[in-house]
Amino acid sequence: RAAISLDAERTMNLYVEGAQSRGARNPEGALLPTPGFAAWSTGTTDVGTRALSVANGRLFGVIGGGFYEFSSTGVATRHGTVAQDSNPAQLGYNGTVGGQLGIASGGSLYSFALATNTFAGPHFGAVTTTMLNFADGYGLAFAQGTGRVYLSSLNDFTTWSAGTFFQRSKFPDPWQTMFVDANGLIWMIGTETFEVWYNTGTGTQPW
Repeated sequence: RAAISLDAERTMNLYVEGAQSRGARNPEGALLPTPGFAAWSTGTTDVGTRALSVANGRLFGVIGGGFYEFSSTGVATRHGTVAQDSNPAQLGYNGTVGGQLGIASGGSLYSFALATNTFAGPHFGAVTTTMLNFADGYGLAFAQGTGRVYLSSLNDFTTWSAGTFFQRSKFPDPWQTMFVDANGLIWMIGTETFEVWYNTGTGTQPW
């Protein structure tokens, strides 16, 4: 590829096919279009993919304001409607014990029972949550506005209590996001510092 100072042209979606004949007019080859893409699924009525996740071998997604499931051949089934904003949605699976998928979208929480294909929500009333995660049997819903992490009932994404949460008190900078690592530790990231929370195994709020 030539330097930009020498040649500012850019080739997109083309590839070089070398000449097969010695007598070709252009021995360097020709630019041919790359193979196209075939649509895998076109059955959604909403637009804008905001989340995708696999739970127990099944593919789910949030597209626009719709919660969908996709078969192995791309057939889409719309299971429910979720709140929508400009942020991505999040999906969390509480495993084979809980058998539920949690959906965080537009500041609200929803749930989907895999065994019965039952979509429910929004849960949690007026509490606005921005992120959803899962650790040690508990759903974890982060409300960035208050800096609280709310806990679901054990192995149950349908039941949340506004009084069951943990909140930062060690450092002054507010939490901005959270993630759960492979060891089940909850990493809470602030604007300047971070904390790592672990399950003590005791109390209604064990973290």
